[in-house]
Amino acid sequence: MLAAIRSLFPGDVTGCLLIVTGDVAFAGLKAEYDLALPFFRGLQHGLNKLYAAAQHRTIFIPGNHDCNFKEDDQARQKLIEDPDPNMLADGSIVTAATTIQSNFFEFCREFSGAANVAEGLDRLYCVHEFQVSGRPIVVRALNSAWTSRKQETRMLTLPVKHLVEKFPVAANSAVAITAIHHPYNWFEPDNARALRKLLEESSDVILTGHEHSSSTYTKTGLTGEQNEYIEGGVLQETEDAASSSFNVVVIDLKSETQEVHHFAWTGELYERVNEIVARPFVRNKYRLRGEFELMITA
Repeated sequence: MLAAIRSLFPGDVTGCLLIVTGDVAFAGLKAEYDLALPFFRGLQHGLNKLYAAAQHRTIFIPGNHDCNFKEDDQARQKLIEDPDPNMLADGSIVTAATTIQSNFFEFCREFSGAANVAEGLDRLYCVHEFQVSGRPIVVRALNSAWTSRKQETRMLTLPVKHLVEKFPVAANSAVAITAIHHPYNWFEPDNARALRKLLEESSDVILTGHEHSSSTYTKTGLTGEQNEYIEGGVLQETEDAASSSFNVVVIDLKSETQEVHHFAWTGELYERVNEIVARPFVRNKYRLRGEFELMITA
C-alpha cells in the first residue's frame, strides 16, 4: 500500500488523512482487533515516515462487522426498535446500544493512546477539526451501525434532528468531509431522506463503505449542494483473500483540483485500476452560504 501511495506523490504533502469507513473486524471480537492494531500502526508509521512534514490524522468509524452480536441481548433489541432522539442528551441510550461495539472502541483508544475509551454520544458521532497549511479541515464521523442487527435490515436510523445542531455547516472550512459506513439505501426511507439532506448540505466529500465495491460520483442539487461521493472497496474480502482494494483521494487546495485513485491487489502489488483525470475541487455552494465575502466598491 505504501509503495502505491508513494508513487502518486513522492514529495510535497501537507496533510495526510487515513480514514477507515468501518468493518475493521469481521465479528467484533477482541482477537480480531489484536491483529488489526499492528497493521494499522504500521501503516500510520509508514505514512508518517513518507510525509514527515505533513499533518497526520487517523480516523476509524464502526461498521456492522464491528458489532459483537454474541453480546447482543433482548434489552438492546427492544431499545433499537424505536430509539427516541429526544432522550439522547445524557448518552445512556447510545452507550447501551453500542455495548456490542465495545471492542471496537477499545481498539480506537489503544490505537490513539487516549486515556479513556469513548462513551455515550461520542460513540454516535464525532467531529475532528485541524489545520493543514493554515486552512481548517473538518471531518465528521458517524456511527451508522449503532442500531445494526445480526441479520442486517434496510431499516437503520440515525437521530437526524439531534445531529443538525451537532453538525454545523462549517462554512469557513477549506474541506468538509463526512464518513459513514452504510449508504442511504440501508436506512428507513424517511430517515434516509433526512440524513441525505443533512450530509449533502454540510459536506464537500462523503465517504461510505459496506458495499465492498469502489465507486465515485459527483452529485449536484438544485439549491447549490455539490458533493463528491466516494464508496470504499474492501481491504480484505472474507470469501476471496486475493481481493483487496482501497482509495486515495488527492485534494490540492492551491490549484483547487482533485483526483480519486482506486487501487486493487493484482497478486503481487497494488495497481491503479481507474483512469485519472484531474477535476476541479468545488466546495459545496450550499455550505458556503454562511461565509462573508469582502466587497470593494469605488
